[in-house]
Amino acid sequence: MPDPAAPLSNAELARRLDALERRVVRWRRTAVATAAAGGIAAAALLAGGAAADRSNAGRPPVDEIQVRRLAVVDERGATRILLTSEGQDAFIGMTDAQGATRAMLQAHPAGARLVMGDGRPRLVLAADPTAVVATMSGPDGTARAIFGIGSTGRETLVLTRPDGSASATLP
Repeated sequence: MPDPAAPLSNAELARRLDALERRVVRWRRTAVATAAAGGIAAAALLAGGAAADRSNAGRPPVDEIQVRRLAVVDERGATRILLTSEGQDAFIGMTDAQGATRAMLQAHPAGARLVMGDGRPRLVLAADPTAVVATMSGPDGTARAIFGIGSTGRETLVLTRPDGSASATLP
């Protein structure tokens, strides 16, 4: 069995980096699909509710609805999708039937953040004027892979063991 404290070979680092890049691509696709599904669901709920309401028969559709907070609830009344605009931040959050946060998109004056997980943040993509960073965490919440690009264009990659100690760092 290989020594976990031993430095990794370039081939092993390349293999692990390739695997991480494939994971990030899958997570990004999932993030885009989740955000699109949330937007489509909100639009469908708003449009469908107006179309289904017979008291609006014969009236033209509403061109715009303005709210500061929109909560989409399930049949039990639990909020499953939340869209808010409070202060300078905008937020979309989605939870599962048990109330655990599964996806969250936040825009703020300094940048944006996308979080996906299983009740805990498992993939966090963050962008601001100083850096773009992706962090992937294990089931225990420990960050296991972090990579990013700073404002100078310098890239960074850190892979960690379950105990949080670094197993590989580039550059």
